[in-house]
Amino acid sequence: MDKFNNILDKHIEILKKETLTDEDINFLLENIPDVTSLKKGDIEKLREIIELTNKHKDQILKELSKYKQKEKAFYEYNIENPNVISISKKI
Repeated sequence: MDKFNNILDKHIEILKKETLTDEDINFLLENIPDVTSLKKGDIEKLREIIELTNKHKDQILKELSKYKQKEKAFYEYNIENPNVISISKKI
């Protein structure tokens, strides 16, 4: 299993928890998978991550606002659809 799939699996494992810890959120924000080269099966994992992320969106958005306040805005969030959060690295 490659590093990309390990990161996807770790995201899914964390997001399945009822409540996220600060460490969980930091892992999610610091290990955003590079989705430029998807393989078969990756899309289903990404869909699951998006659905699970939606469950924790308020907590994740709160943590993202802390990053912005500290001027460590390496990540941005886009709410293209009110029910989905997309988190991506700023380049």
